[in-house]
Amino acid sequence: MSILWQEAMLEAFRETTLRIAHVLPKLLALLTFLALGLAAGWLVKILFLRVLRAFRVDAMCERFGLGSSLAKTGMQQSASHLIGRLSFWLVFLLFAFMGIEALDLTATANI
Repeated sequence: MSILWQEAMLEAFRETTLRIAHVLPKLLALLTFLALGLAAGWLVKILFLRVLRAFRVDAMCERFGLGSSLAKTGMQQSASHLIGRLSFWLVFLLFAFMGIEALDLTATANI
């Protein structure tokens, strides 16, 4: 009885370590995609802010009345900051979805 129990425990341990060995590279890929998404999103945000400031989009938005509309909603930042923040999150979500796809889960196969 003791040998049978020991073999069952060893087999369960082997299966568990094998499953972990299959999941770790996928998890590492997810974390890599998230880190790349943060970096790429930050770069895109900075790029958008510089380009929008160079083209004076904030002044143009004030002339069209968008600045006062944003102030009424409680936004204390300019339209260029809003566009920059939106671009960051879009890029980050793109990389996050790629990371989730890298996990190769059946639940996320149709996203």
